[in-house]
Amino acid sequence: MREPAAGARPDRERETGWRTDLAASLVSMGLGAWLFRETFSFSVTASERVGGGIDAAGYPRLLAGLTVLLGLALAARALWKWRTAQAAALPAAEAEGRGGGRLRAALSFAVLLLYTVLLEPLGFLLATPLAVGVLLRITGGRGAVHAAIAAVAFTVAIFVFFRYGVNIVLPEGLLRGISP
Repeated sequence: MREPAAGARPDRERETGWRTDLAASLVSMGLGAWLFRETFSFSVTASERVGGGIDAAGYPRLLAGLTVLLGLALAARALWKWRTAQAAALPAAEAEGRGGGRLRAALSFAVLLLYTVLLEPLGFLLATPLAVGVLLRITGGRGAVHAAIAAVAFTVAIFVFFRYGVNIVLPEGLLRGISP
């Protein structure tokens, strides 16, 4: 188990971090709702259907829905942090070091941008565990081994769902012809 750094207070993260989580949740829910609405402007014909009976708008709608669900999860986390900070009734003067959440958010955004650039050339099975593992470490995962195992498990679950559940082939990249 990791020990907190000297002078670090875990309750301070709850006290100040809820605002960042709430802002991120509102942005996520708004973006997801906007993306979902935009999918209705797609021109979808029978020839544009892909495997599994999902039309051209199905995959973006699924991603938009997942974005809204992520926003809801972040809102729940913000509410939990706010409630625990209120229960602790910490003085406002003790709140310091508020930039840590912003730095983690900026790093996460950079990782996601890099992921979108590398997804096609590397392929889903190589790019996704790298991105998820780094994101888990940025957001305070337990350790490198835990992040690696979780990233690989997440990638395999998503790959199996899309490849065999809804019959959508994800980018193969470097593993073209090798991946299942």
